[in-house]
Amino acid sequence: MATLNYDWQNIASWSVSKGSATVNFYIDAKLNRQDTNGNYSVVDTRLNSTIVNNLSGSGYSFSLTGATSISGNGIWYFGNETILTGQYVVYHNGDGNASSTASASVYNKYWGISNTFSGGFSLPRIIRQANITGANNFNDEANPYMTFSNPGNLSINVRLEFAGSRIERNNITNTGNYTFNLSTTERDLLRSKCTSNSMTVRYVVATKINGTESYWSYLDRTMTIVNGNPTFNNFTYKDTNSVVTGLTGNNQLLVKGVSNLQVEISSENKMTANKKATAKNYIATIDSINKSVDYSVSDLTIDLGTISSSGNKLLNVRAYDSRNNSTLVSKDITVYDYDKPVINATVTRLNNFENQTTLKVSGTYSKLTIDGTDKNVVTTLQYRYKEEYGEWSNWTDLVSTISDGQFSCEDVIMLLDNTKAFEFEVQAIDKLQNTIVSLNLDIGQAIFFISSNKKACYINGQEILTYDVIEEF
Repeated sequence: MATLNYDWQNIASWSVSKGSATVNFYIDAKLNRQDTNGNYSVVDTRLNSTIVNNLSGSGYSFSLTGATSISGNGIWYFGNETILTGQYVVYHNGDGNASSTASASVYNKYWGISNTFSGGFSLPRIIRQANITGANNFNDEANPYMTFSNPGNLSINVRLEFAGSRIERNNITNTGNYTFNLSTTERDLLRSKCTSNSMTVRYVVATKINGTESYWSYLDRTMTIVNGNPTFNNFTYKDTNSVVTGLTGNNQLLVKGVSNLQVEISSENKMTANKKATAKNYIATIDSINKSVDYSVSDLTIDLGTISSSGNKLLNVRAYDSRNNSTLVSKDITVYDYDKPVINATVTRLNNFENQTTLKVSGTYSKLTIDGTDKNVVTTLQYRYKEEYGEWSNWTDLVSTISDGQFSCEDVIMLLDNTKAFEFEVQAIDKLQNTIVSLNLDIGQAIFFISSNKKACYINGQEILTYDVIEEF
């Protein structure tokens, strides 16, 4: 089936012969014009003829019929001419498509010639629906904007579709563009459906035919959330080690390796999620320590434990919402240097053999100087001992000198059976921690002795000679 254009096109033909003559009849059609608003086309038709050899034209009658039943009659004499012309209107379907038929009748009562023949054709589609031609990506604080064409000037609805919801405007003016001036409620609806920081939003133009949406055109664009970080301004921290705070007098002062750092976020200081997000969690960090706790409307704490290095530190707490947007609050804190006491101790027998035994003890401690004042000192220096596999003696105080981060003790001299081994422990206790070191005292060994099998000699426990014993018979 031919599609008409603005030039004549043959759509049907019929031939009749009489004697040596042949007559050909043709139906031609062409598009005259189209009316977009009215959704119809005007079609021109004509009935033509050609003749081979002479054939008298008397006694003929003709008709030409189209969709509107326009017809006409004519008397044909000479052939090779246009016999009839017609024009009629073809109304298109709702989708803008249309097809039709033109027919012609030829009759000659003298020669008994009679026939009706027809031809069908289609028409160019009339664009009926409105089509979206452009749309913007937008953020949740801006207004969505779209452009469209509406050649039929038909009634249209426009809308935004997203996550199973929609924002719509009905029967808008056919200006070729539209801006959605969103209300607060509509913005909040968009935000509530946006579970991350962006969301696909579909712009739709719906064409209405006889009051019913019949055709749709759409474009997908992206909405992003801006300025959506949660509101979070403050937190507090403290040292929860009562021994340390008792010494420093201030729970805001931290001591390396001893203080227990705790962050507290009160209900008054809790984060507030924005733009329809929900509060999710907090993450506190200092040095390599990183701990998370879920959001709560009540007071909550984050225990970070001990800090392994001293100096000026940055304590960070970051609040996260359900979109993983975050707000950071930081505080500068000072961690004071401290190490538990260090003990240098030895226990030896006289000549590595005698019962006389000497214990020597010295060492260092952290003064923990805060604001020019030494807060720490060694308070106790003691020792105890036991025979190997035996019971420990009571702790005995060492006579000591303690000053400026160092301590030294008077030597302890005692008599211990050189045929037995002993174990010693020395402890140093400061105001925060204590240190214990273990020592072993071996069985006494003579400076010089010969082994029981008389095959080796030793000085201070070192073998100096090996020899064979020859027995005489």
